[in-house]
Amino acid sequence: MPCENAAQSNDYFEFIGEYSGVLDYVKEEFNTECITVIDQRFAIAYVKKNGRTSIYGQNYPYNTIPRCFGLMDTQMLEDVGVAQVRRSTLDLYGNGVLVGMIDTGIDYEHPAFRYEDGSSKIYSLWDQTIEGNPEDTFLGYGTEYTKEQIEEALKSDVPQQKVPSKDESGHGTFLAGLIAGNEDNETGFSGIAPNAGLIVVKLRKAKDYLKEYYCIDPKYEAYAETDIMLAVHYIDHIAEQLQRPIVIFLGIGTNLASHLGTGPLDQYLSGRAMLRGVAVVTSAGNEGQARHHYSGQVSQNDEKVEVKVGESEYGFAMELWGLAPNRYYVDIESPSGQKTGRIQGGLSGQRYVTFLLEKHNKNLIIR
Repeated sequence: MPCENAAQSNDYFEFIGEYSGVLDYVKEEFNTECITVIDQRFAIAYVKKNGRTSIYGQNYPYNTIPRCFGLMDTQMLEDVGVAQVRRSTLDLYGNGVLVGMIDTGIDYEHPAFRYEDGSSKIYSLWDQTIEGNPEDTFLGYGTEYTKEQIEEALKSDVPQQKVPSKDESGHGTFLAGLIAGNEDNETGFSGIAPNAGLIVVKLRKAKDYLKEYYCIDPKYEAYAETDIMLAVHYIDHIAEQLQRPIVIFLGIGTNLASHLGTGPLDQYLSGRAMLRGVAVVTSAGNEGQARHHYSGQVSQNDEKVEVKVGESEYGFAMELWGLAPNRYYVDIESPSGQKTGRIQGGLSGQRYVTFLLEKHNKNLIIR
């Protein structure tokens, strides 16, 4: 990648390019030489901002803009049937298997992540949030820590001086404990696969321009699709080096995109899951009863739907998906009766609308 600091710099936009083995197509589409290849189908393109602060109004296809993902709830897994399986003769404790954790990192000092001989279960840790020398990292940003470096840190009086990676929220540590935490007979706790090894990726937070694009409150944690795809690529790379089967686990989710599995990350994970020795596990279902989704069929030329937004909401993004080759238009009406007029989909339908009669002059960005 010619632009060594592009991935960790806030001076670049990030896009997901899809191609068919000819990388020049991605370079031409985004007019950039700053490219990180994921596989023979997807690559990350870094585009210099040149004074721009937003991608709104620019002619980039929607599916090239990385989605933002949030953390999924940490609910206990008491009823998943692990105990019943262990009472069988299958001896399923995760021996010889690696689990790739893509989340908020891990408390590598916790005794739950050490084998009986004191060695660490963590075979590799890529912390995307710690800036290092781009030439020393596999994907050009963040900092990697090997199993040897982690075990050396554990032997020292101040481990954080040698491996300064932390899990500030505890989300990743919690999930890693449920998956691969040691058995503790005193408390009756055990991870699902306590003998499994770990490859951990601590995701960096999404850049501000992406959170602005999707109307995400700046104080909330969100993670970019580009960083997640590169995390999967990294886990694949380490598992291949170690020649061991891998379970890729993502404790994150999103409401964005069509939910038909056609997004870049969806397709990339589906491709990995088809390979021998690879399994993919993702979280789902947190908002199943929250009425955040709607489906319907337009009849008699129109369909009217009410969208309720809380008073204290920072903002929200709403996506409308239809089945090709059908086309549809939308007309948005505010509570005071102001209307946007008929809006068609696609780049030609982009506009910025202000509802003057609403409290605090509500703004609407239509893309």
